Amino acid sequence: MARQFFHIVTVAPRGNFCCDFPIDMLRYDGLSPYQETDSSEIYRAIQGHYAHDGNELKVRLVRIAEKKWKPTLGRWDSFLWQVVAHEMRQYG
Repeated sequence: MARQFFHIVTVAPRGNFCCDFPIDMLRYDGLSPYQETDSSEIYRAIQGHYAHDGNELKVRLVRIAEKKWKPTLGRWDSFLWQVVAHEMRQYG
């Protein structure tokens, strides 16, 4: 079995306007919120609160996968969100 890694992906909306968090991207890329605070940020994005509170919105997500796995950048971009960081940590 191939070595597994934690892939921690940070995403943010493009620009100061925006759009809802693309929930389907969690399924598509096989990602989950990294911590409880990230779940709260997703909720905040869904409710549209971030557009009015002046706080920058970034959401960290995680997936356990082989080293070669990468998030689908173009698909995130099509939802007007961008991957701003992708780091790996060895799992197990």
